Amino acid sequence: MLRLTKCDYLAAGSLEEALSMVTQSKGEAKVIAGGTDLLVKLKKREANYKRLIGLKGISNLDFIVEERDQIRLGPLVTHDGASRSSLLKRYVGFLAEACGDLGSYQVRCMGTVVGNVCNASPSADSLPSLLALDARISILSSTGEKSVPLDRVFVGPFMTLVRNDEIVTAIEIPKPPPESRGIYVKMPKVTEKDETLVGVALLLRREASTGKIEQIRLGLGSVAPTPIRAKETESILTGKNPEDPKVLAQAKEVLMKEISPRSRAGYRRHITGYLFEEGLRALLSKNS
Repeated sequence: MLRLTKCDYLAAGSLEEALSMVTQSKGEAKVIAGGTDLLVKLKKREANYKRLIGLKGISNLDFIVEERDQIRLGPLVTHDGASRSSLLKRYVGFLAEACGDLGSYQVRCMGTVVGNVCNASPSADSLPSLLALDARISILSSTGEKSVPLDRVFVGPFMTLVRNDEIVTAIEIPKPPPESRGIYVKMPKVTEKDETLVGVALLLRREASTGKIEQIRLGLGSVAPTPIRAKETESILTGKNPEDPKVLAQAKEVLMKEISPRSRAGYRRHITGYLFEEGLRALLSKNS
């Protein structure tokens, strides 16, 4: 049986206290919310910290709020909470659906969306949708708070630019225009954990008069060392008729160049192309 290494658990009473704790620990502490990823890493000796700084005791961090042109998610919002949020269902339903189809029920009830970002798994289910939504994260440090685009956060497999003496305090999601449509489609691995083999998120807006693509965003999971935005593919499709077979073929060709699967590359490329077409077809039918 795998056991946790001995470490201290410190329950913070506020974000300011948590920040002080991690700053004073000089890299030997880690902030923990749900812990579904971190505790596994500690048991497997893939991580080693002398202190865990718990956020669970801080009130009002499980917020999902509407603020003018954006939606903000707090660091204690679980995947289950996100999946049931009427606000997310209203504006970004495909993100809510992705969170509701992640892992097991127990993981969804414990694991947080912010924790999913900080763990930076290449196959995380919430991240392609957040990338397609052009989300940002708010990071608190001793020098203040800053907002960083999510597509700049991931620097390698299970690695982000968030330092150990910083705390992610929110995810910021711009509200998509009302005429936008989004979808998340995936192909799971059949394993004991049912991880995602390929995940594809699409956000689409078409011109009302011509049907051409006015804006498209494409977030991908498990097809590169990190979750990615396929910006070159987006550029190829913008201003084009998505129902033109030549346009679709060109987009798929560019998409294959943007991804770099870590394993089972040929199969993952095939599945990526298939899910991209299926997702786009579903969005086009919604717009018709």
